[in-house]
Amino acid sequence: MKILFNQVGLIGVGLIGGSLGLAIRRKKLACRVIGFGRNKHNLVWAIQNGLIDDKACSLHKMAGECDLLVLSTPVQTIQNFLPLLARWAKPGTIIMDVGSTKEQIVKTADRLIKKPLFFIGAHPMAGKEMGGAKEAQDNLFEGTTCILTPSSNNAAGPLGRIKELWQRVGCNVVIEDPHKHDRFVAAVSHLPQMSSYALMTAVSRLVPRQKIPIIAGSGFRDTTRLAGSPADMWVDICETNHFFLSRALKNYQKELTFLENAIRKKKRGELKKYFKRARKKKLLAGK
Repeated sequence: MKILFNQVGLIGVGLIGGSLGLAIRRKKLACRVIGFGRNKHNLVWAIQNGLIDDKACSLHKMAGECDLLVLSTPVQTIQNFLPLLARWAKPGTIIMDVGSTKEQIVKTADRLIKKPLFFIGAHPMAGKEMGGAKEAQDNLFEGTTCILTPSSNNAAGPLGRIKELWQRVGCNVVIEDPHKHDRFVAAVSHLPQMSSYALMTAVSRLVPRQKIPIIAGSGFRDTTRLAGSPADMWVDICETNHFFLSRALKNYQKELTFLENAIRKKKRGELKKYFKRARKKKLLAGK
Protein backbone atom coordinates (compact mmCIF):
# COMPACT_ATOMS: atom_id res chain seq x y z
CA MET A 1 0.00 0.00 0.00
CA LYS A 2 1.31 3.42 -0.94
CA ILE A 3 2.34 6.06 1.58
CA LEU A 4 0.05 9.10 1.29
CA PHE A 5 2.11 11.66 3.21
CA ASN A 6 5.72 12.13 4.19
CA GLN A 7 5.06 13.83 7.53
CA VAL A 8 1.73 14.42 9.29
CA GLY A 9 1.44 17.01 12.05
CA LEU A 10 -1.30 16.57 14.64
CA ILE A 11 -2.27 19.77 16.44
CA GLY A 12 -4.03 18.31 19.44
CA VAL A 13 -3.40 14.68 20.38
CA GLY A 14 -6.62 13.69 22.12
CA LEU A 15 -9.20 11.04 21.30
CA ILE A 16 -9.71 11.91 17.62
CA GLY A 17 -6.21 13.20 16.85
CA GLY A 18 -4.58 10.37 18.77
CA SER A 19 -6.76 7.72 17.12
CA LEU A 20 -5.98 9.14 13.69
CA GLY A 21 -2.25 9.18 14.46
CA LEU A 22 -2.43 5.60 15.70
CA ALA A 23 -4.33 4.46 12.59
CA ILE A 24 -1.97 6.29 10.23
CA ARG A 25 1.07 4.71 11.86
CA ARG A 26 -0.41 1.20 12.04
CA LYS A 27 -1.51 1.32 8.39
CA LYS A 28 1.74 3.02 7.26
CA LEU A 29 -0.04 5.93 5.56
CA ALA A 30 2.76 8.38 6.41
CA CYS A 31 6.50 8.18 7.08
CA ARG A 32 6.20 10.11 10.36
CA VAL A 33 3.47 11.49 12.63
CA ILE A 34 4.39 14.46 14.81
CA GLY A 35 2.28 15.81 17.67
CA PHE A 36 1.89 19.31 19.05
CA GLY A 37 -0.06 20.35 22.16
CA ARG A 38 0.05 22.24 25.42
CA ASN A 39 0.37 19.18 27.65
CA LYS A 40 3.93 17.86 27.26
CA HIS A 41 3.23 14.85 29.51
CA ASN A 42 0.38 13.88 27.19
CA LEU A 43 2.70 14.05 24.19
CA VAL A 44 5.32 11.89 25.90
CA TRP A 45 2.61 9.33 26.73
CA ALA A 46 1.43 9.45 23.10
CA ILE A 47 4.97 8.67 21.87
CA GLN A 48 5.39 5.82 24.35
CA ASN A 49 2.08 4.27 23.27
CA GLY A 50 2.54 4.58 19.53
CA LEU A 51 0.08 7.39 18.73
CA ILE A 52 2.84 9.61 17.32
CA ASP A 53 6.51 9.23 16.40
CA ASP A 54 7.69 12.44 18.05
CA LYS A 55 6.57 15.76 19.51
CA ALA A 56 7.16 19.11 17.85
CA CYS A 57 9.52 21.65 19.39
CA SER A 58 7.27 24.45 18.12
CA LEU A 59 4.19 24.88 15.98
CA HIS A 60 6.15 27.13 13.62
CA LYS A 61 8.75 24.44 12.94
CA MET A 62 6.19 21.66 12.59
CA ALA A 63 4.04 23.67 10.19
CA GLY A 64 7.03 24.23 7.93
CA GLU A 65 7.96 20.55 7.78
CA CYS A 66 4.65 18.66 7.37
CA ASP A 67 2.72 18.04 4.17
CA LEU A 68 -0.50 17.38 6.14
CA LEU A 69 -1.49 19.39 9.21
CA VAL A 70 -4.48 18.12 11.20
CA LEU A 71 -6.31 20.47 13.56
CA SER A 72 -7.91 18.25 16.21
CA THR A 73 -8.60 20.82 18.91
CA PRO A 74 -11.95 22.29 20.10
CA VAL A 75 -13.70 24.11 17.25
CA GLN A 76 -13.12 27.63 18.56
CA THR A 77 -9.41 26.92 18.92
CA ILE A 78 -9.22 25.61 15.35
CA GLN A 79 -10.10 29.08 14.06
CA ASN A 80 -7.36 30.60 16.21
CA PHE A 81 -4.73 28.33 14.64
CA LEU A 82 -5.69 28.97 11.01
CA PRO A 83 -3.95 32.40 10.68
CA LEU A 84 -0.73 30.91 12.05
CA LEU A 85 -0.78 27.92 9.71
CA ALA A 86 -1.59 30.20 6.76
CA ARG A 87 1.71 32.04 7.45
CA TRP A 88 3.93 29.12 8.45
CA ALA A 89 2.90 26.11 6.35
CA LYS A 90 5.09 25.26 3.37
CA PRO A 91 3.70 25.42 -0.20
CA GLY A 92 1.57 22.43 -1.13
CA THR A 93 0.61 21.61 2.47
CA ILE A 94 -2.91 20.33 3.10
CA ILE A 95 -4.51 21.72 6.26
CA MET A 96 -7.42 19.68 7.61
CA ASP A 97 -9.59 20.10 10.69
CA VAL A 98 -11.68 17.39 12.34
CA GLY A 99 -14.13 19.65 14.20
CA SER A 100 -17.82 18.90 14.73
CA THR A 101 -19.05 22.13 13.12
CA LYS A 102 -17.97 23.34 9.74
CA GLU A 103 -19.51 26.52 8.31
CA GLN A 104 -17.60 29.05 10.44
CA ILE A 105 -14.34 27.12 10.13
CA VAL A 106 -14.57 26.79 6.34
CA LYS A 107 -15.45 30.49 5.96
CA THR A 108 -12.39 31.41 8.02
CA ALA A 109 -10.24 29.04 5.98
CA ASP A 110 -11.57 30.47 2.70
CA ARG A 111 -10.42 33.90 3.84
CA LEU A 112 -6.99 32.83 5.10
CA ILE A 113 -5.81 29.67 3.34
CA LYS A 114 -4.85 30.42 -0.26
CA LYS A 115 -3.02 28.41 -2.91
CA PRO A 116 -0.43 26.93 -2.89
CA LEU A 117 -1.93 25.81 0.48
CA PHE A 118 -5.13 23.78 0.65
CA PHE A 119 -7.79 23.46 3.33
CA ILE A 120 -10.26 20.60 3.70
CA GLY A 121 -12.77 20.33 6.52
CA ALA A 122 -13.41 16.84 7.86
CA HIS A 123 -15.83 15.54 10.46
CA PRO A 124 -15.36 11.88 11.36
CA MET A 125 -18.63 10.72 12.90
CA ALA A 126 -16.84 8.66 15.52
CA GLY A 127 -15.84 9.07 19.14
CA LYS A 128 -16.51 8.21 22.73
CA GLU A 129 -18.04 10.10 25.61
CA MET A 130 -14.64 10.07 27.33
CA GLY A 131 -11.97 12.13 25.58
CA GLY A 132 -8.20 12.24 25.77
CA ALA A 133 -5.25 10.44 24.20
CA LYS A 134 -5.59 7.50 26.60
CA GLU A 135 -8.97 6.69 25.02
CA ALA A 136 -7.49 6.58 21.49
CA GLN A 137 -7.77 3.37 19.47
CA ASP A 138 -6.54 2.51 15.99
CA ASN A 139 -9.93 1.13 14.87
CA LEU A 140 -12.04 4.05 16.11
CA PHE A 141 -13.00 5.07 12.56
CA GLU A 142 -13.73 1.63 11.13
CA GLY A 143 -17.29 1.34 9.88
CA THR A 144 -18.05 5.03 10.48
CA THR A 145 -18.72 7.97 8.18
CA CYS A 146 -16.40 10.90 7.61
CA ILE A 147 -17.98 14.04 6.14
CA LEU A 148 -15.64 16.20 4.06
CA THR A 149 -16.47 19.88 3.52
CA PRO A 150 -13.89 21.27 1.07
CA SER A 151 -13.15 24.99 0.93
CA SER A 152 -13.43 27.06 -2.25
CA ASN A 153 -9.73 26.80 -3.12
CA ASN A 154 -9.59 23.02 -3.24
CA ALA A 155 -8.06 21.03 -6.07
CA ALA A 156 -8.90 17.46 -7.04
CA GLY A 157 -5.50 16.13 -5.99
CA PRO A 158 -5.53 17.22 -2.32
CA LEU A 159 -9.19 16.28 -1.91
CA GLY A 160 -8.50 12.86 -3.39
CA ARG A 161 -5.61 12.25 -0.99
CA ILE A 162 -7.71 13.21 2.03
CA LYS A 163 -10.59 11.07 0.83
CA GLU A 164 -8.21 8.11 0.45
CA LEU A 165 -6.75 8.76 3.92
CA TRP A 166 -10.16 8.47 5.58
CA GLN A 167 -11.16 5.47 3.49
CA ARG A 168 -7.98 3.63 4.43
CA VAL A 169 -8.59 4.18 8.16
CA GLY A 170 -12.02 2.59 7.71
CA CYS A 171 -14.47 5.41 6.92
CA ASN A 172 -17.20 5.77 4.37
CA VAL A 173 -16.55 9.25 2.95
CA VAL A 174 -19.32 11.74 2.13
CA ILE A 175 -18.76 15.16 0.54
CA GLU A 176 -21.12 17.83 1.85
CA ASP A 177 -21.63 21.58 1.77
CA PRO A 178 -20.54 23.13 5.14
CA HIS A 179 -23.91 24.85 5.67
CA LYS A 180 -25.85 21.63 5.09
CA HIS A 181 -23.36 19.73 7.25
CA ASP A 182 -24.10 21.95 10.24
CA ARG A 183 -27.85 21.68 9.68
CA PHE A 184 -27.78 17.89 9.46
CA VAL A 185 -25.40 17.21 12.36
CA ALA A 186 -27.33 19.61 14.60
CA ALA A 187 -30.16 17.08 14.38
CA VAL A 188 -28.36 13.72 14.31
CA SER A 189 -25.37 14.49 16.56
CA HIS A 190 -25.67 17.70 18.55
CA LEU A 191 -29.34 17.29 19.54
CA PRO A 192 -28.76 13.79 21.01
CA GLN A 193 -25.90 15.25 23.06
CA MET A 194 -28.13 18.01 24.46
CA SER A 195 -30.86 15.44 25.09
CA SER A 196 -28.44 13.29 27.06
CA TYR A 197 -27.31 16.24 29.20
CA ALA A 198 -30.94 17.24 29.83
CA LEU A 199 -32.08 13.70 30.65
CA MET A 200 -29.24 13.18 33.12
CA THR A 201 -30.05 16.51 34.81
CA ALA A 202 -33.79 15.79 34.98
CA VAL A 203 -33.34 12.29 36.40
CA SER A 204 -30.87 13.49 39.01
CA ARG A 205 -33.60 15.79 40.34
CA LEU A 206 -36.10 12.94 40.60
CA VAL A 207 -33.95 10.08 41.92
CA PRO A 208 -31.24 10.25 44.63
CA ARG A 209 -27.81 10.08 43.00
CA GLN A 210 -26.75 6.95 44.89
CA LYS A 211 -29.91 5.11 43.78
CA ILE A 212 -29.46 5.73 40.04
CA PRO A 213 -26.79 3.08 39.31
CA ILE A 214 -28.66 0.55 41.44
CA ILE A 215 -32.05 0.76 39.79
CA ALA A 216 -31.27 2.05 36.29
CA GLY A 217 -31.21 -0.39 33.39
CA SER A 218 -29.35 -0.43 30.09
CA GLY A 219 -31.82 1.99 28.50
CA PHE A 220 -30.91 4.72 30.94
CA ARG A 221 -27.18 4.00 30.57
CA ASP A 222 -27.43 4.10 26.77
CA THR A 223 -29.40 7.33 26.60
CA THR A 224 -27.24 9.19 29.15
CA ARG A 225 -23.85 7.88 27.96
CA LEU A 226 -23.14 11.10 26.07
CA ALA A 227 -23.60 13.17 29.24
CA GLY A 228 -20.09 12.06 30.21
CA SER A 229 -18.60 14.11 27.34
CA PRO A 230 -16.19 17.03 27.95
CA ALA A 231 -18.03 20.26 28.70
CA ASP A 232 -15.62 22.69 27.00
CA MET A 233 -15.83 20.89 23.67
CA TRP A 234 -19.62 21.01 23.67
CA VAL A 235 -19.82 24.67 24.68
CA ASP A 236 -17.73 25.44 21.58
CA ILE A 237 -20.01 23.33 19.40
CA CYS A 238 -23.11 25.07 20.78
CA GLU A 239 -21.59 28.48 20.05
CA THR A 240 -20.53 27.67 16.49
CA ASN A 241 -23.77 25.88 15.53
CA HIS A 242 -26.21 27.87 17.65
CA PHE A 243 -28.72 28.61 14.88
CA PHE A 244 -29.33 25.04 13.72
CA LEU A 245 -29.03 23.54 17.20
CA SER A 246 -31.55 26.01 18.63
CA ARG A 247 -33.95 25.13 15.84
CA ALA A 248 -33.46 21.41 16.48
CA LEU A 249 -34.10 21.87 20.21
CA LYS A 250 -37.32 23.80 19.53
CA ASN A 251 -38.52 20.96 17.32
CA TYR A 252 -37.62 18.44 20.02
CA GLN A 253 -39.45 20.49 22.64
CA LYS A 254 -42.62 20.29 20.53
CA GLU A 255 -42.41 16.50 20.54
CA LEU A 256 -41.88 16.40 24.32
CA THR A 257 -44.80 18.78 24.84
CA PHE A 258 -47.04 16.55 22.74
CA LEU A 259 -46.01 13.50 24.77
CA GLU A 260 -46.49 15.24 28.11
CA ASN A 261 -49.97 16.39 27.09
CA ALA A 262 -51.01 12.97 25.73
CA ILE A 263 -49.72 11.15 28.82
CA ARG A 264 -51.33 13.59 31.24
CA LYS A 265 -54.70 13.31 29.47
CA LYS A 266 -54.35 9.52 29.11
CA LYS A 267 -54.75 9.61 25.33
CA ARG A 268 -53.88 5.98 24.80
CA GLY A 269 -54.79 5.90 21.12
CA GLU A 270 -52.69 8.96 20.27
CA LEU A 271 -49.72 7.57 22.17
CA LYS A 272 -49.95 4.22 20.42
CA LYS A 273 -50.04 5.88 16.98
CA TYR A 274 -47.13 8.14 17.92
CA PHE A 275 -44.99 5.25 19.17
CA LYS A 276 -45.78 3.11 16.10
CA ARG A 277 -44.88 5.98 13.73
CA ALA A 278 -41.60 6.57 15.56
CA ARG A 279 -40.78 2.86 15.54
CA LYS A 280 -41.44 2.67 11.77
CA LYS A 281 -39.19 5.67 11.15
CA LYS A 282 -36.45 4.09 13.22
CA LEU A 283 -36.67 0.82 11.29
CA LEU A 284 -36.56 2.67 7.96
CA ALA A 285 -33.61 4.80 9.07
CA GLY A 286 -31.62 1.78 10.22
CA LYS A 287 -28.81 1.81 12.81
